[in-house]
Amino acid sequence: MVSQRHVRIIGAHGSCSCGFPSVVAESPIEYYEGMSIDSRDQDDRRLDALLQLLCQLVARSGSVELYLVWNGEESLSPKGLVDWQLGTLIPERFFFNERFMHLVRQ
Repeated sequence: MVSQRHVRIIGAHGSCSCGFPSVVAESPIEYYEGMSIDSRDQDDRRLDALLQLLCQLVARSGSVELYLVWNGEESLSPKGLVDWQLGTLIPERFFFNERFMHLVRQ
């Protein structure tokens, strides 16, 4: 389902992305007040750096696809698509829906 020419692994720390906040669900979940997000050693600087990187990549290519999965699950098909507008991504409310393809565009 990846439609981009280049695929990269983005780690929050070490060699994995488990430091980015995420939720596990069968359908995409949107942020709501009082939500408890699995942040596994969350660090706002990592989110800021990720969002800055997304800004650069979206400006260059028009869109970016992100697929957050556990090690060994990279070949599993995404459960669905989460469509994001870059300007709506806020670090305090940011999280991934695990095993969903996240499309980020202008």
